[in-house]
Amino acid sequence: MAGALRNADLAVAVIDALTSQICVLDSEGFIVAVNAAWRDFGRSNGRDTARSDIGVNYLELCSVAAHAGEGHAEDVHDGIAAVLAGEIDLYTCEYECTGDGDPRWSFLRVSPLRRPWGRKGGRGIYGAVVSHADVTERKHLEIELDRLAYTDQLTGLPNRRALIDRATETLAATRAGSRASFLLIDADHFKEVNDTHGHAGGDRALVAIGAACRSVLRENDLIARLGGEEFAVILPGTDAWGAVMTAERLRAAMGQVAIEGAETRFSVSISVGVTEFLADDRSVDDVMARADRGLYRAKGDGRDCVRLAPVHEKETLDLPRIA
Repeated sequence: MAGALRNADLAVAVIDALTSQICVLDSEGFIVAVNAAWRDFGRSNGRDTARSDIGVNYLELCSVAAHAGEGHAEDVHDGIAAVLAGEIDLYTCEYECTGDGDPRWSFLRVSPLRRPWGRKGGRGIYGAVVSHADVTERKHLEIELDRLAYTDQLTGLPNRRALIDRATETLAATRAGSRASFLLIDADHFKEVNDTHGHAGGDRALVAIGAACRSVLRENDLIARLGGEEFAVILPGTDAWGAVMTAERLRAAMGQVAIEGAETRFSVSISVGVTEFLADDRSVDDVMARADRGLYRAKGDGRDCVRLAPVHEKETLDLPRIA
C-alpha cells in the first residue's frame, strides 16, 4: 500500500503508543532502545532526556540497586540474565517502588528477542524486551479488598477469619514453647438491649465493647468480633492467670461505659471465658471450645464475671471477682 509505514517505523510507533515503560536490551544487557513512556518517566525523575538510558547496562543497574538495599533488584538481575541466556522464555515479577511519595507498584516482564531460527538454550537470542507497567491502582484495590476480608464492618475490629489465622499462628508458637491465652467475651442480655434500645442502640453497644477492650489491651494483643455479640481476644506471652487479670480489667472497663440509646443512656456488662493455649491442642477449635466452657460457666454464675475454663470438663475453677 502506497505510503505504508516501513516495518521499523511501525514498530517504533507501536511501542511509543504503549503506556508501559519499555526498553530493549542487547545480548549483554545494554539498553539499545526505549519508548516514549520510558523517556517520560526518566524526565519526571530528573534523568538526561537526551540519553534516555541508552547505552546503560541494565544488569549493572540492577546490581547497584541490589547493593543499595532494593530487595527485588537481585531477583530481577537474575531473571533478565536467565532470559538472555535462553534458560527461561519469560520472567515476571511485581515489586514496590521506593521513593519519597506514596508507595507505587510495578509489574515487570522480560521476554527474549529471538531470531526466527532461534531455539531454546540461547541459540538465536540477541536481546530482550523489558517492560514496566504501573499496577498501583490495582494493588491498592487488592489491599483494600484484603482489608475488608479481614475486618468487621460495624466495629472496625478484625473479624473471625482474621482471628482464626492469628490463633493458628499462636497455636504453632505454643507448640514451639511460647505461652499465650484466649478470651471469649459475650455481651450480657443482648436481646434485651436490642428490644429496649433498638438495633441502632445494639450496634452502638457492640462498638463500645470493642473500644473499651482496645483501651485496655496491649498493642500486640488481638481483639476480634466473631459475630453477633461475641468477641475474642488473643493474649501473646500471657499465662492463664495473667489472662484472668486482663479479662477482669476488660469487664471493669466495660462497666464504666455509658452508651447512648434512643432516649436514654445505658450500660452493658460482659461475661468472659478464659483459657490458655496448650501445646497438645489439636486445633484452634480445641482452644475455642475450652474458652466456651469457661464462658458458659460465667453465664451460669450470674453473668458479668470471668471464669477460667477447666482443661477437663469435670474440673471446677471458682474465681473471686476483682473490683
